[in-house]
Amino acid sequence: MKEGRFAEVAQEYNKLKLAIPYYDKIQKLTGNLLISNLKSSFPENDYFLILEIGFGTGETTRQILAAADKIGVKIRIVAIDNEIEMLKVATKKIKDRRASFILAGANEFLTDQNQKYHGIVSGFMIHNLIKDQRIEIVNKVLEVLEPNGVFVNADKIAQNDPIAYWKDLVEQMKKIDDLWNQDQGNRKYWDYWRQHYVQDSGSNKMTESELQSLLQPKCQKVEFCERHGMDEICVAVKK
Repeated sequence: MKEGRFAEVAQEYNKLKLAIPYYDKIQKLTGNLLISNLKSSFPENDYFLILEIGFGTGETTRQILAAADKIGVKIRIVAIDNEIEMLKVATKKIKDRRASFILAGANEFLTDQNQKYHGIVSGFMIHNLIKDQRIEIVNKVLEVLEPNGVFVNADKIAQNDPIAYWKDLVEQMKKIDDLWNQDQGNRKYWDYWRQHYVQDSGSNKMTESELQSLLQPKCQKVEFCERHGMDEICVAVKK
C-alpha cells in the first residue's frame, strides 16, 4: 500500500458513511463479534489483549471498547496505523486509557513482535495491500495470535461469484456518483473515493476464497458473515 494513501482525506473520512450507510452497523458488529468469540475461545479469562491493525479514525476501537463494557470484560487494545493524520483523528476521538495508539506500519510492527495476543482485529485496511503483502500480513497475524486466538477482519471482501461482485461494485459506484452530483463543494473528495474503488476492483482485489485459503490451514474456524454490498466480516479462530 502506498504510504499516505489516506492522509489527505483523513479529516473528512466520516463523510464516507454517506456512501456506505451500513458502515456503523458493520463496525458495531465487528466489536461484538470480536469480544463474543474471545469469551468463547477463552471462557476462563476476564482479560484480553487485543491488537488492532489500521485504527483509522478510531471507530473500530470505540466499538471494541463498547462491546467489552457491555459484558464486563477487561481489555487492552494496542492499535497501530501508519498515517499521522489518522493518529490525530483517533487520539482526539478516543480518550480511554485501555487503548494505546501507535504510529507504525503493520508489517514492521508484526515482524518485531514477541508479544502474543488473544485477539487481532482489522477494519477496512487489509484490502488496501497488494496480494503478496496481504499474504505476509495474514501469516504474521496468525503467528502472533495465541492458540484459540480470534482474528476478525471487517473489510472490502469480493464475493467469489464474479457476477455478484460486479453487481456490488456497480451499485457502490452509483452511490458515489450520486454524491458527487449532490455535493458540488466536495467533488475532489468524491473523486478520490471513486478512484479508490476503481483501483481496488482490479486483479488485486481481496476475495473470500483468498482469505479462506490463507486462514483455513491454521484455523479451527473460518466464517464469513454480515455481507452488506462490497463489505463483509471474516471471523477466524486459530487452532
